[in-house]
Amino acid sequence: MENLLNLASKKAKQVEVYHIKRESYPVLFDNNKLISVEYENFNGFTLRLIKDGKIGFTSTTNINEPEKVVENAIEISKFSPETNMEFATRDSIQTEKVNFYDEKIANLSTDKLIDWGYEIIDFLLSKNPNLRIGIELSKKIDTVRVITTNGAQSEYSRTLLTAFLYVLYARENDWLEIEIEKAGINYQDGFKDIAEEMQYKLDLAVKIRDLKSGKMPVVFTPSGFRALYP
Repeated sequence: MENLLNLASKKAKQVEVYHIKRESYPVLFDNNKLISVEYENFNGFTLRLIKDGKIGFTSTTNINEPEKVVENAIEISKFSPETNMEFATRDSIQTEKVNFYDEKIANLSTDKLIDWGYEIIDFLLSKNPNLRIGIELSKKIDTVRVITTNGAQSEYSRTLLTAFLYVLYARENDWLEIEIEKAGINYQDGFKDIAEEMQYKLDLAVKIRDLKSGKMPVVFTPSGFRALYP
């Protein structure tokens, strides 16, 4: 990071380098069955700089060619509007620590994620055995560091627990899709809430109503419509 900061500072007035290292442990279910348990590792850098009063920005997962990263950011700055912003300074960094790290999430096993996935599936199938259910449960552990040429340095770790639930229900010439996503930085024991929310939405959605022809008000919201098909 320091090498990238130093290289960029030779060509720009102000520089900021942001680094994130992420470890993810996703557990995937499809069609009511466990299909994979994975491990993903991400290592990314973001460079922002101010040159000639304009902001340049670029990101990369390959830091082996820092000169190219700097050149890309400078090239982008040529097409950016002018700015008066200042990057963070040493004095502007918050000294009071905010806790984004939950030890329980960090120590959560993939076996427990698998158990939670099957609990969701068993709950929903007990209400309707004709559902096709997809789930992704994952724990993520991030380490983030930011440095600037104005003397700012900040580093912290954070954990994230995420859930994505997808249900397909087909009958006769009709089919229904519902998706729910949840994420949080604090540990919770299972995902009973997301299963119950899905069941609530299913109870409402499976009821088909006949409409009379004629003009009537219709409200479209992101909560009610994921997509519209002709």
